[in-house]
Amino acid sequence: MNKYSVGGVVLALIALIVSWPNSSYPIINKDSINKNIIAFGDSWTQGVGATNENDYPAILSSKINREIINAGVSGNTTTQALARLEEDVLEQEPGIVILLLGGNDIRRKIKFDKSISNVRLMVSKIQSEGAMVVLVGFKLPLFSKYNAAYYDLAREMGCVFVDNIMSGIFSESSLMSDRVHPNDQGYELFAEKISIALKEYLK
Repeated sequence: MNKYSVGGVVLALIALIVSWPNSSYPIINKDSINKNIIAFGDSWTQGVGATNENDYPAILSSKINREIINAGVSGNTTTQALARLEEDVLEQEPGIVILLLGGNDIRRKIKFDKSISNVRLMVSKIQSEGAMVVLVGFKLPLFSKYNAAYYDLAREMGCVFVDNIMSGIFSESSLMSDRVHPNDQGYELFAEKISIALKEYLK
């Protein structure tokens, strides 16, 4: 099976799966009056491993027919992202912020509790500006607890949750550009999963 047929099969499966149900708890700022959509994160958001215009925010933009600001910076930890949150997100009048961070905290051995505390603070600051947060979970080998912790945080703080963005991608070499980053087809699946989670909240 080639990389395109594998991607097609995974896309079909995704279409049948809804992320962990957000309707079971209230979503904060789901009717935000601000219009800007910002993808905030690290190399997965910036699009390392993708060809030009095939990062997930660009693909997602085409899927939902809305401009998306790509505020991904490769290598960012949650601490570094928190430091640039004001300039790169809060000053941009966000209506929706897609938050995907934490992988570099693992690589740099930042304490798990510190990572979650940073994400919690970012969510709080974003929500205080009237924006809805889409919190994206992930699992990596030996590091599955981030996904569950992000889900708990999403429920507690009223974020839309995207379950394990790397599911069906990380273990499939035809969807990866290297050991860590998806390729164009992998980022297509990122965008598909997030578009499903966003669908009911787009005006």
